[in-house]
Amino acid sequence: MKQPAEISILIVDDHPLIRDALRETLLKGSVPVRVCMADSMESALGQLGESQAIDLVLLDLGIPGHHGLSALWTLREQFPSQPVAIFSADCEPATIQSALASGANGYLPKHSSAAVIQHALALILAGDTYVPADALATSARAQAAPTAEAGTPNPLALPTRQREIVELVAQGLSNKEICRQLNISPNTVKTHLATIFETLGVRSRYEIFALVHKAGGSPASASAPVPAPAPAPAPRVRQPAALSRAA
Repeated sequence: MKQPAEISILIVDDHPLIRDALRETLLKGSVPVRVCMADSMESALGQLGESQAIDLVLLDLGIPGHHGLSALWTLREQFPSQPVAIFSADCEPATIQSALASGANGYLPKHSSAAVIQHALALILAGDTYVPADALATSARAQAAPTAEAGTPNPLALPTRQREIVELVAQGLSNKEICRQLNISPNTVKTHLATIFETLGVRSRYEIFALVHKAGGSPASASAPVPAPAPAPAPRVRQPAALSRAA
């Protein structure tokens, strides 16, 4: 019987070495998982059809018989509620944005380190979306609002959840208050903030306030203090409580 916090992940990739390496990375992390593997879309769809216990699919877009985003579209069409993240060597910002727009819960480049993969896994399993920081930065520059100075990162061009958080930070809200406002966990807020600090190239909440104000976003309200300069939080992710590991 599945335990309350047990996590089951299906890796879909046709390269045995990559499947095995990713499996080992997942099993060595602080989040115990049960890992299933498929070397084709047919095998993946068959396993998903037989089991209701797959918490997340890690899908390679280059799986044989598919090109572009067709593998993701096929999976989405047959299992629309199945959480799926892309694990791909294609790191083009346009591909990443298209995958997210097509319903992917995250996008992990294959060159990601074990630490980044664990970070992304924690974020996705918490119900949020993981996007590589460099892709976010590219997107932010491309979508920069006219009010933002050229070359200045625009916090209002971040994905929806991160944009909500930076605006609340700019209003002087603490992490605890942001949790209550957005109904998300403290760990999720910390994870988003770590990504936000890296994407915007800032080291303090005050710098976030200044960028939001410069981009024309919500300034600090009269009732909320302007955040004082402080060291940025370390990009640290607290993982879910450990359970018995199952391969």
